[in-house]
Parts: sequence; C-alpha cells; structure tokens
Amino acid sequence: MGYKSHAQRKAVHASKAEKKGASMKKFPEIKEKNEGKFTAWVEKNMPGTDNCKAASKIMKSKTNKYSASVKKMANYANNFGCKTKKEGASFNPKLKKAVADGKIKGKFAGAIMGSSMKDKDIKAAKKQIRKGANVSGGGNIIEDFGHKHGYQSAKTKELYNSRLVQRKKSHENKQEAKFNAESYKGKEAKKDWKSAEDLGGTAKSRNKFRKQEIKDIKQTAKTKNKSSKKYAKGSRIIAKAKKL
Repeated sequence: MGYKSHAQRKAVHASKAEKKGASMKKFPEIKEKNEGKFTAWVEKNMPGTDNCKAASKIMKSKTNKYSASVKKMANYANNFGCKTKKEGASFNPKLKKAVADGKIKGKFAGAIMGSSMKDKDIKAAKKQIRKGANVSGGGNIIEDFGHKHGYQSAKTKELYNSRLVQRKKSHENKQEAKFNAESYKGKEAKKDWKSAEDLGGTAKSRNKFRKQEIKDIKQTAKTKNKSSKKYAKGSRIIAKAKKL
C-alpha cells in the first residue's frame, strides 16, 4: 500500500493499532468458579491427552458424544487458549496478555505463563509414560531419568511430582495390591488357610486372619497413594513459589 504523505501513513498505522487494542479488550474473562473445569474434565475422561488436543478433538467430533457444556469449554480453549505450532500445542499471545492484564487468574493463568517454559527432557519422559512406560518397580522411567539428570535434581523432582506420574504410580500401586490380594482369595486359598494347622489357632481364626490380610493390602496401597499425592502436591506448590 502506497501512502501520499507521512501523515497519512502515521494515521493508518495508528488506526490499526487502535483496532488491535480494542480486539484485545474483548477477551472474555473466566469466572473463578469455572477455573480448571475443562482441565479436570480432560483428566477424567481423556487421561493422558493434552488440553489443546482434547479441545480440538471435541470440536471436530460430528457425533453427540459430548454435551453442550463440554463443547462450550472446548470451544473457549480452542479459540482463546490454543495455537498449534510445529513443536506442539501451546497458548497463544492473546492469553498471555490477558494474564498480564489481570483478566485471567488462578491455575489457568499459571498454566498459560508456564507453557513456554516446559523442559524438553521432562516432556519426552512424559510422552514415554503416556505410551505405557512404568514409573515404579525395577528399571522404571523415573529411575532412568534420575540416573541421567541426577536423582536429587530439580528436573527429576518436577517429573516425579507431576500429576501424570502420580496418577500412573497410583494405578500401578492398585494393580500390585490387587495381584497380592489374589493369593488370599478364592476357594483354594480359603481351603489352604483353614487346613494350615502349623500357623496355629483354629480354622475359623485363620480364615478371619486371611480376610484381614486382604483388607490390609488394599488399605496399605490406599494410604501409600494418598501420602504420595499429598507430598507431590506440596512439592509442586513450593516449586511454583520459588519461580515467582
């Protein structure tokens, strides 16, 4: 476009800047009660899926699989929260400006500002976990990561305390507890415990002990998962506070 004078050029650019500023002001704010709803929904119904990929999938779906409220949340995330790049989905500049202006607060704001600072090694490890890599037991991915980057390094701690690893660890603990409890269940196990006189007590008392063992195995796994999640959550809060 040619300009007849310097004044005309200046006026045109000023007009464009004003329009751009006006469009930024129209950015819809997220109500505090709705913060984190879409993230929670994705974690429950599409575990292991990135929020942006989930939003895109929901919006592209031509079936009635998703409710109107879910589509509304996905539409918001798709239009205002996500921008696909070669290196993967990330939050667009409009959202970051909205955070800077104080229009978006809370967990969503933290996710927006932290999206561009994700560590490549942690990202790669999480990708392997989503594909099925174990986070507990011998030769697990956390051990390998710690061996490579240092067991007490900030990287390893961040990976270990992440929600993804904690969910995976919780699932593995439950599966292990289920496997261990199987040896106390069934007709054969019941028969063996009743006839195991060398253990002492009566057949009835041994059977009672057998049942209690099953309960203890499940409770131990539950307590272990609860304490692990609590510790991980506390560590994430401390790590975020240090970055401020």
